[in-house]
Amino acid sequence: MVTPKQFNSGMAIYLDGVLHQVLDYEHSRRGRGGAFVRTRLRNLETGKVQRMTFGPEDDFKQAILEKRPAQFLYSSDQFYVFMDMETYDQIELSPDTLADKIKFLEEKMELQLQYCDEKPLGISLPAKVELTVAETTPGVRGNTVQGGTKKARTSSGLELEVPLFINQGERIIVDTKNSKYVGKSGD
Repeated sequence: MVTPKQFNSGMAIYLDGVLHQVLDYEHSRRGRGGAFVRTRLRNLETGKVQRMTFGPEDDFKQAILEKRPAQFLYSSDQFYVFMDMETYDQIELSPDTLADKIKFLEEKMELQLQYCDEKPLGISLPAKVELTVAETTPGVRGNTVQGGTKKARTSSGLELEVPLFINQGERIIVDTKNSKYVGKSGD
């Protein structure tokens, strides 16, 4: 059993018998009252995100998440298909389950599949990923009015600011936490 005071981002708990993942948490204390924890939880069965507040007396059963290496294969209209690198099983996950992680997925990308009780729940991305620039305007020499950056869209659909020297078709490194350009691949 865990209390809200022990919450960590990414932790999985059972809330009313349903598996939830802690996305964010904040410990707060009222003036003369007791402490409480504000959380943002994702229902791992439906993908719905909700905000909840818990007191120090609340306790929850912690779920054990297992991570296994996987490879993203392809996406269809309804599912994103991954291959478990240990069992070679193909796992289908819905766009609702993956949420904003979809914008970092490119075919043949290696990542981690999250399981609980042998049921696939989602993916865990590395801190940085390599993506291909699909669209960007050519950089004009001397055009630094905009701070030396321009807009680009990757093959996965992510839109971000990149330096002027980045061209269409090049591979770039992107931070998955804040969706920002980190560097050019191969540098």
